Amino acid sequence: MLHLVKHSPYSRQALAQCLDYAQPNSTIVLLSDAVVAGVAGSEWANRLFTETHAVYLLSDDVIARGLGDKLHPSAELIDMRQLVDLSADHVTQMTW
Repeated sequence: MLHLVKHSPYSRQALAQCLDYAQPNSTIVLLSDAVVAGVAGSEWANRLFTETHAVYLLSDDVIARGLGDKLHPSAELIDMRQLVDLSADHVTQMTW
């Protein structure tokens, strides 16, 4: 399943709910304000990058927020084309 998380984990519970719901081997994409969860050393990055999920961050949103050099070493950036490809590859999707 593909999970698209759009809201900052510091303002809403979307990411927490996603992580509680997501099955192992799910794919999680952080976009919009949710990319702040990928900042190295944050409680969210520690939780995200030790789980059994594939986690991606939309590069345009990371750049727009000036977070490029602050991300967890395991953070993998994708562009919009790759996001479309992930969407096409996953029959089931959920937006948080």
